[in-house]
Amino acid sequence: MFDPPSSEALLRAARDFIKEKLIPDLKDQSRFHALVAVNVLEIVMREIVSGEAAREREKARLQRLLGLEDGLSLEEANRRLCKKIEAGEISLETLKDHLWETVLDKVAVDQPRYGKHQK
Repeated sequence: MFDPPSSEALLRAARDFIKEKLIPDLKDQSRFHALVAVNVLEIVMREIVSGEAAREREKARLQRLLGLEDGLSLEEANRRLCKKIEAGEISLETLKDHLWETVLDKVAVDQPRYGKHQK
C-alpha cells in the first residue's frame, strides 16, 4: 500500500533543503528571499498542525458566549458576534478573554516565539 508523505512532511523537506543546501551558498538579496521562503513554509506548517484546532476553539468560545446552536460555521458565528456588538448587545469587556485567546492562537501560527502569557 502506498502511503504518501503528509503535507507537513513535504513542507518540512522543502524547508530543510532551502535552509541546509541553498541558503549557505546564497548572498544578499537571494539569501533574503530564501529566508522569506523558509518563513512562509514554517507558517504553512504551523497552520496545518494547529490551525483547525484553533478555529474549533474559537467557534466553541463563540457558541458559549453567544448561546449559539452547534453546527454553525465559524464565519457565521463571527457574523452573529459582529451583529451583537453593532447592536450594543454585548460589550467588549465581555469578549476580552475570547479576543485574547483568539489573537494568541493566530499569533502562535504567525509568530510562535511571542509569549503566550503577555496578557
